[in-house]
Amino acid sequence: MKKRGKWLTAMGLAMLLTLQTPVAAVVEASTDGGIQQEMTVENQKGTKEDRDESEVQSEEEQSEKQSDLEIQKNDIIDEERTEVIPQEASQMSESVKKEQIIYTWKYDAEIGWQLWKSEGEEEEKICAPGVYILKDGIYYLGVYETEDKEVSRIKEEEPEQGVLKEGMVSVTDTTPVITDEEKEIILQEGTYYFSYETGGEEESQQPRDGKYLTNTWVHPGEDVSVWYYVNKEGVQEDPALHEGPMQNETGYFYLDKQGKSQSGKFKINGVIYNYDGKGNRSQIRDGWQQDGNNWYYIENGQQATGWKNLQSNWYYLNPQNGILQKGVFRDYTGTLYYADSNGRMISGNGWKQIGTAWYWLQAGGALTTGWINTGGNWYYLDPNTGAMHTGWYQVNGSWYYSDGSGMMQSGGWINLGGTWYYLGGSGAMYTGWLNLGGKWYYLDPGSGAMRTGWYRDGATWYYSDGSGAMVSGGWLNQGGTWYYLSGSGAMYTGWLNLGGKWYYLDPGSGAMRTGWYRDGATWYYSNGSGAMQSGGWINLGGTWYYLSGSGAMYTGWLNQGGSWYYLDGNSGAMHTGWYQVNGSWYYSDGSGKVEAGRWMNQGETWYYLSGSGAAFTGWQKIGNTWYYFYDDCRMAANTWINNYYVNSDGAWSDTATVMPGATYNYAFPTAQTKKGLQVKDGMEDDASNLGVKHAVVNIALNHVASGSGIEYQYQGKTYYMNTGYIHELDRQIKELHNRGMVLTAVIVLQWNYQQQDLILPGARSYGYNLYGWNTQEATGKQHLEAICSFLANRYAAPDMGVVNWICGNEVNAWKDYHYSGSVGFDQYMEYYAQAYQLLYNCVKHAYSNGRIYMSIDHTWTYNRRANCYTSKSVLDRFAQLMNQKGISDWMIAFHPYPAPELQSDFWNRTLDVIDSENSPIITMANLSYFTEYVKKNYGAGKRIILSECGFTSVTNGNDRQDIQAAAIAYGYYLAETNDMVDSFVVHRQVDHSAETQQGFHLGLWTCKPGSTETADSKKQAYDVFKYMDTKQYMTYTKFALPLIKKNSWEQAVSGFNPAKFT
Repeated sequence: MKKRGKWLTAMGLAMLLTLQTPVAAVVEASTDGGIQQEMTVENQKGTKEDRDESEVQSEEEQSEKQSDLEIQKNDIIDEERTEVIPQEASQMSESVKKEQIIYTWKYDAEIGWQLWKSEGEEEEKICAPGVYILKDGIYYLGVYETEDKEVSRIKEEEPEQGVLKEGMVSVTDTTPVITDEEKEIILQEGTYYFSYETGGEEESQQPRDGKYLTNTWVHPGEDVSVWYYVNKEGVQEDPALHEGPMQNETGYFYLDKQGKSQSGKFKINGVIYNYDGKGNRSQIRDGWQQDGNNWYYIENGQQATGWKNLQSNWYYLNPQNGILQKGVFRDYTGTLYYADSNGRMISGNGWKQIGTAWYWLQAGGALTTGWINTGGNWYYLDPNTGAMHTGWYQVNGSWYYSDGSGMMQSGGWINLGGTWYYLGGSGAMYTGWLNLGGKWYYLDPGSGAMRTGWYRDGATWYYSDGSGAMVSGGWLNQGGTWYYLSGSGAMYTGWLNLGGKWYYLDPGSGAMRTGWYRDGATWYYSNGSGAMQSGGWINLGGTWYYLSGSGAMYTGWLNQGGSWYYLDGNSGAMHTGWYQVNGSWYYSDGSGKVEAGRWMNQGETWYYLSGSGAAFTGWQKIGNTWYYFYDDCRMAANTWINNYYVNSDGAWSDTATVMPGATYNYAFPTAQTKKGLQVKDGMEDDASNLGVKHAVVNIALNHVASGSGIEYQYQGKTYYMNTGYIHELDRQIKELHNRGMVLTAVIVLQWNYQQQDLILPGARSYGYNLYGWNTQEATGKQHLEAICSFLANRYAAPDMGVVNWICGNEVNAWKDYHYSGSVGFDQYMEYYAQAYQLLYNCVKHAYSNGRIYMSIDHTWTYNRRANCYTSKSVLDRFAQLMNQKGISDWMIAFHPYPAPELQSDFWNRTLDVIDSENSPIITMANLSYFTEYVKKNYGAGKRIILSECGFTSVTNGNDRQDIQAAAIAYGYYLAETNDMVDSFVVHRQVDHSAETQQGFHLGLWTCKPGSTETADSKKQAYDVFKYMDTKQYMTYTKFALPLIKKNSWEQAVSGFNPAKFT
């Protein structure tokens, strides 16, 4: 049925049975009681005749209203029916009459009265809430609700139930009002009060005479002390508009702003009434009236104020509120008076004790205040209370003292509670310095108390003995400590010269110093008498120090008698044995003299001390021979230092090189951007289409080695390299190089039954991913050297262009990726350092500018499992070993995977990713703290490549290609702006089935179902990766900004410069 609606004006509402009812699906109704318009309430005020007259008048008004209501209701209903039932209804056929709509009420014992509609033989229950205008009245139908949670749960699955309700209802401009002919009328907004009658028990009598109330007072709920007024339109008015007195047929009330009936006394038109809050009020009688603890005087029905003489007694009533004053008070002239507990003013002439206090009363009752002299003595009466003061009190900034009788004291010393004070002739207490009989006394500026012992006046300290007399002019010993007081009594601080000797008095305490002490940045020493020592060596506790003529302790280098000595820069103690100064090591004999210009042997270790005494480090030419000294100054022997061999005497032999000198010296290449990819073999064209600038290939040493194939001569022995594997590498590397990519080779060692000589002896067990290199056995080490030499000379060639070489993979995961057997951390790191040194030597001999990297992952200070070390511990120990081996240009390959690894949104950090160089995990989110750590501890020359960056496109089983693409773009921009990072390499070009089974979908392509690593379809990350370093970058990456909660890449990445891409 299509509904037609119209706005109902105030006049229209009056015609609709004074229809002012709220309703609809958006309406809430209150059924918590209320008051009907026709209710009869006993009026508890006035005379019986008044009540009878009021009741008669009320009944007449109600009768008139009811008659008007019935006439208006019938008029409106007849008018509305004309739209459905024509005037010729009497001529309608019997079939049409049967279709007339009839509304009836039915009672449900659980729910209440419900409205039913029948049309012919069909009958249905009305459930929609709203206002319904029926032939016999206007009703509000609400929604049935139960407080039983179990019943409510069951009924959630059933249609809502409509139930007849009464009480307050709120109406909005969308509330429908339905007539019995199903017309809709929209009421004005407001709150209405609905009511109906049943005429008996609900089960036996149908509801009738439904209406909402107008021009009357109603209760909005169960609280019968709250009243709201509904106006002639039936709309409830704001209770705040009716704050104050209210009268209705039930009595007299005084309402607050919330409509709550109040009890108590209220003044109305100057007359005070007492309301009980229940409809009764009474006017206050003349005379004294008590309200709580306060008394008032009512005169002619109004509160009296000011002075009142009653029965020869004076009373004072506050002019503001009429309250009777008691105790001390001021009248309207500001004069103090005193009234007893009954409010009667006390009068007299002279002293009068009231309670425990004394007052001076004048004849008129006024209290005297301030100073008063009586009997030759002075007394002080409080200006605010008139009470006489005793003890200490302050007047106009000066302190005075009166004894227990109130008599002011003056002219001399007074002792109170063991403390002495001095009072002047006027009685004012002295403060500050006081000279009596040639002696100085100091009276505290705040309290006036005479000071003894130490005290300070301004910035100067003084001392007074037990009598309070100040001490001056000489030494003073207090508690075993000596002080010096000047002629004025001021305590000395700093340097003091007496009898040609210098003494130092502490600048803070003034105490004379003995032993070591410091003045400014200089140390001095005084003996037990306090006299400062100077001019020569002094031995204290077995340690030698040197003091200058001024007494200052020497630090640093000292030349005495042609010999050099070194005095510690902090303690001044003379050094013997080894010590380090400004990065250089020195050695002094037992007398402290510095050894210089000679060889020195200690424990079969040789050192050379230069002419200045500094021990040599690095390459040094002594005579005609070159030697190498480690960072700890030890001479190297029987070892290789980079590309050079030193013999058992430490001398470099230029004929003992194991490998040839550097073959290639071309400049290290640079790339326009840092975008990199681990390129899948056979997809070089795709990598080129993607604009890859850095390419990574993996080379397995065990695959290179072969029983037959390409011959390679190394140290007089022939080794064979796998022809098929090498030719495939040749093709791939050459194609990538010819496309202008900077190439990185990851050199790893896998299991091979035929090539076990390449694996460390203690690690030759099948079942591990990657293995440690055999640098312990001569044949295995030489075989590894031959393979690495072959690879370096072949692929570092200018036409191949492999310039970066990574030794192993994530070596902190020792059991997974560099298994070296059951060895401790230090031994494991020594094995890896030897493997790195082997690869380093091979690459440097082939290409002088080649870069060799150690490899670690993102578990920085967090040891994720028992078979891993933290990357930080591995890096720090590796750096120490490289220093010992004389290799300074080592580099780092780092893998900043997200945490957890299966969630690519690295910007949503976990608790393990924090902004600290000690963060448990390092991801792209806090990469800068890792690079800053490297820069701070190992120098800006340490280059870092992010050689393996992986972000999965599937998270928790959900395809989130957008997250993967956003992570690649965001991560790349963070790398692009980091000056320590050379490349950002995405781990997979195509998803790998072995990884997808574990939940890792890291490729730019999906993998063809059933294959291992065959490209199937491009992911969203493909185009993002392709264009993220081009002028079209925003077109393909702006989708990521809302995901990372940023407005621009400039906001997301500090230092981001799009000009580099355009």
